[in-house]
Amino acid sequence: LSYCNLLYGRANGTYPDNNGGAIYCDNSNININNSIISNNSATGAGGAICLFNGSTLDISSSVINNNTASEGGAIFSYNPMYVYSYPILSGVTIHNNSAVNNGGAIYSNNYVYTLISNCTIVGNVSDVSNPYSGGGIYAAWYGNTDIDSSIFWNNQPYSIWVENYAGVNVDYSDVEGGWYGPNNIDANPLFADAANGDFNLTWTDYPVDNATKSPCIDSGNPYYTDPDGTIKDIGSHYFYQGSGTTPPANVVIEIDNGFITINWSGSRTDDYKVYSSDNPYTGFTEDLTGTYDGTSW
Repeated sequence: LSYCNLLYGRANGTYPDNNGGAIYCDNSNININNSIISNNSATGAGGAICLFNGSTLDISSSVINNNTASEGGAIFSYNPMYVYSYPILSGVTIHNNSAVNNGGAIYSNNYVYTLISNCTIVGNVSDVSNPYSGGGIYAAWYGNTDIDSSIFWNNQPYSIWVENYAGVNVDYSDVEGGWYGPNNIDANPLFADAANGDFNLTWTDYPVDNATKSPCIDSGNPYYTDPDGTIKDIGSHYFYQGSGTTPPANVVIEIDNGFITINWSGSRTDDYKVYSSDNPYTGFTEDLTGTYDGTSW
């Protein structure tokens, strides 16, 4: 699945129909990139994605948000004895998902080996009356979860919970409440606007290295670099430190009665040019009204 929106799926009824609000996999593999999986629900497991019986997920550069389930608000993965699965998450933003029981964002149980890199897992909630339920990740019964250069923030009741012979290894990550490892931090990521789903890292006084710089900037795994050539940032959104104009992100186009409004995330001190065409297959021309200072046109 590439460049897809999976929205408002409903999984209910009896097993297995009550699992996987958007996607249900049984002994199968799925690749997802540049997609949004949002506002789905399951009365069983996996509000967005349910993986059973050795199913493997490879998801990158995507958003999973506002999904609900009994367990695994965003992603649920479970295997029978001695069946293994290897989910991979890279550059994924998982926010505002919820589970009635365990795993507000991710539920991983029984021989599941998960790799999470450069992800932002924020504002997910599981059973707040049970501190062992894991708002961000619930991992149990063997298997292992490796986390690198990722953010776990404002998940309730805890970001990570591991039990029953499972393992969670965290490195170069920002985990609220802290986590074992010399390269991890516990500091406010300084998101642009988390309440409205904007998890870009901020640095108000860039390039002055002071308290306005997100602690997640240049704090990721130093073996890798961001596209601007600097040390890898933590999380799914990196802060552009190159010269010239900051590339716009989170572009939203609204059309109302023939009027077009474009809003984006970027530096309010940069100048942007808007180009338009009435034919997407021919050349675009610069808008006659010229250059725009700010993040709206």
